[in-house]
Amino acid sequence: MEEFDLFKSDKMTKAVESLAEAVIITDPGGNITYVNPAFETITGFTPEEALGKNPRILKSDQNPPEIYKEMWDVLLKGNVWRGQVINKRKDGTFYHAKSTISPIWSDTGRILSYVAVQYEVTRELELEEKVRLATEEYKILHAVAKALHETNTMKNMLISALKPITKFKELQVEYKAGIFLADAEKKELHLTATLGQFSEEFMERDKVVPYGDCLCGIAAESGEMLVSKNCFSDSRHNRTFADMTAHGHYIVPLKSRGRLVGVMFLYTDENPPWYERSNEILLSIGDLIADAIEHKRIEENTKKKI
Repeated sequence: MEEFDLFKSDKMTKAVESLAEAVIITDPGGNITYVNPAFETITGFTPEEALGKNPRILKSDQNPPEIYKEMWDVLLKGNVWRGQVINKRKDGTFYHAKSTISPIWSDTGRILSYVAVQYEVTRELELEEKVRLATEEYKILHAVAKALHETNTMKNMLISALKPITKFKELQVEYKAGIFLADAEKKELHLTATLGQFSEEFMERDKVVPYGDCLCGIAAESGEMLVSKNCFSDSRHNRTFADMTAHGHYIVPLKSRGRLVGVMFLYTDENPPWYERSNEILLSIGDLIADAIEHKRIEENTKKKI
């Protein structure tokens, strides 16, 4: 009976076992017959736990089914498959891996084994994402600053500033946002600008929001940014509307020189997935808008006096 033996020499054995990439060998039925030390380092599974098992022990349910169909279509034709997948470690955490799977043929044309080499690319993807975010932040900050200096009325200025903010990938859920201006004496928020489709009910009921009421009122009272994971399960979100669908929120206080001038609300998906710097970036944008509001008020008051 024909068998596949990758390790016909000590040199080959040492070479495979010293690789930083995980090497997995299976029999034609897909049962694991060998893993190198890097496999345990990357996945957390020991050789004893992996041998005899199917590589499905790494399945994360994070990959579209089409990936596996394509993979087997390629392999069963005797070709090499290359792709990127999300796998799951023994401890339940996910990792991204670039994989190359090669069928090994016998001299008689029978598949003896499959050899898979996996290279973890999680860190590389994280670095790419950081670069993407930094680039996106710069472009949006520039666009917001430009919008704040190019429009005439207060309302138009705020709407123009909201447009680039909703270009953040994490805010492209409903493309909805708005800004309340604060009345410090009455302790009220007045809806001044909205972007996106809002119902007549919303526009009427949220025309004025007292400090401390709902998410925006709470942010006005505390002066702190709020993140709401779900409008229906968050008890602080006490205003619901007939057409409302599940969503999350970033609620950003707009402060100029430490004084509250308004509140910005941004729609997100449920359980907002944004990264650790979201507060910093949104508060910086909020400061830009707040200073522009104060400047616009001075400008409008001066025109009235003249």
